[in-house]
Amino acid sequence: MKKLTFLHLGAHMMLPKLPDVAGLTNLRSILMARLEALDSLPEDFAQLTRLEIMLVLAMPRLKTFPDLTPTAILKEIPVEKEHKLKRYLASCLIIQPQPELWNSSSHLTRRYA
Repeated sequence: MKKLTFLHLGAHMMLPKLPDVAGLTNLRSILMARLEALDSLPEDFAQLTRLEIMLVLAMPRLKTFPDLTPTAILKEIPVEKEHKLKRYLASCLIIQPQPELWNSSSHLTRRYA
């Protein structure tokens, strides 16, 4: 699956954890929606070095985000509501939810569903 560039994981409300994504070296976009049992994303997301867009929707138990430092080209993390952004990105070292970042960032897109 090394050629996979887009992954949609959704409507698996009892899925306890995500499958291993470390081998998906060409993944550029991932959509995760209605994964209601997940409370964290795996640390191997840091190996998705070509990831540009990560969409996270309807994941009410999600408490931690992996360190996305190696995904330096990550441009967009659409979220449902702005207040959730701080919770989702609390452990992210590149994209910090700070007002000055949103006011001066042209490389990030804020989008709401």
